Amino acid sequence: MVNFINKFNIFNLKFIFSNETKQDEFVLKRKTYGLKSAIMIFFIFAFLTLLVSVISPIHTLPLAQKVFTINNIISATAAGILFVLLNEKNYNKVFIIVILVLGLNMLLGIVSNRVNFEIPNAQGLFNNLHWGRYVDYLVLLPLVIVVLSALLMRPIVTIIVIFLAFLYVSLTTYSLFIEYDLYFVNDLNRMDERSAVYKWWFINSGLSFVIISGCSFLLSFQTNAIIRDASQEERMNNALGRYFSPEIRDEIKNIELAFDEEIGKEQQVAVLFTDIKDFTKISENLKPEEVVTLLSEYQKRMIKAVFENKGTVDKFIGDAVMATFGTPRSRGNDAQNALDCARDMQVSLRQWNKERQDLDFKQIEHRIGINIGPAIVGNIGSEERVEYTVIGDTVNVASRILEQCKELKKDVLVSEDVYRRLDEKIDAESFESLEVRGRSEKIKLHSIIL
Repeated sequence: MVNFINKFNIFNLKFIFSNETKQDEFVLKRKTYGLKSAIMIFFIFAFLTLLVSVISPIHTLPLAQKVFTINNIISATAAGILFVLLNEKNYNKVFIIVILVLGLNMLLGIVSNRVNFEIPNAQGLFNNLHWGRYVDYLVLLPLVIVVLSALLMRPIVTIIVIFLAFLYVSLTTYSLFIEYDLYFVNDLNRMDERSAVYKWWFINSGLSFVIISGCSFLLSFQTNAIIRDASQEERMNNALGRYFSPEIRDEIKNIELAFDEEIGKEQQVAVLFTDIKDFTKISENLKPEEVVTLLSEYQKRMIKAVFENKGTVDKFIGDAVMATFGTPRSRGNDAQNALDCARDMQVSLRQWNKERQDLDFKQIEHRIGINIGPAIVGNIGSEERVEYTVIGDTVNVASRILEQCKELKKDVLVSEDVYRRLDEKIDAESFESLEVRGRSEKIKLHSIIL
């Protein structure tokens, strides 16, 4: 069945999945839950109908009863299997199969009823109700399917189901009136007449169909809007989680900082760069997957240190990590936070090297450069690609300080501005009047052993 759908794109249902073939994983997860709920309700409905028909046969005619029983067995079995197999990966395929099963269920139901009604004086449940009573209850199954469609959280699907249900009820009612000479009556005492249709019940059934269908569409539309809003919130939290510590992320949510509208503004920021010493030489002797593993392990430890010291991961540049302190807003002494982060990075690297030594892996060394000063903070880029980042001379100097670590053979270097802002007194080796690439003014750096 699935291969058949893949090959022929059955019913050309592609438009139903427009903009959803690559659905947002959060939206898709919720819609999968909705489809699972609809399948479960349909399974219960089919199973209970089957159980009732076994205890008290719906149809007297054996053929009609067999068709009815087989219909419910197929429906219940298919619903159970689809419920078990359904997941986010096969959602679209299972969705189409569910539509086919529902269509088959309605078709076989119509066949069993039509066959049974052709037998004069038959004594089944529906026969006792006569054709007029059949019209009274004609909307029940279509309405159940309409309500189930709302659980799919796809307004377009609900509209299609409502239209098909209306078409089915209208055409069936019309054909019954023409074929069996049905007529309206206002007197309840005439309800026993085989072709009588109680007028006010018929009107109320029609109104019920309109009201329930309308509510189902509104439910589907509103639920779809809610899960998309929830998905956007979840996406934002997921994105923030990659760059901000949980503490900062919660603060951003509380102050409702609108990143989508945040334009660049100047503020004081501490910038930290770190990279692996001789990474190119190390990676030459490693397989590609080993290089990825090495980087992932290193970056994971560096990120943890950043987050634990109220920092933000700005970006990864090869083996380098750029972190900022004071974004999106200052959290105390940003220079001290940056130095504390560097200290934790050193501790984490030593612990990692102990683990690597036990595995006979090469020891890893890294360098850290820190600067503080005014920088532009905000959304940088075009409409096609925008990034919340930090740019400016402060960032460039921090990058050059990292380069000086290599020239001076030092592990940690900080600028004079960082050193003067520290809360602690710390011994350092100072380097006066150093030239850095891309800057005419000389700077003073301090080498700190952590």
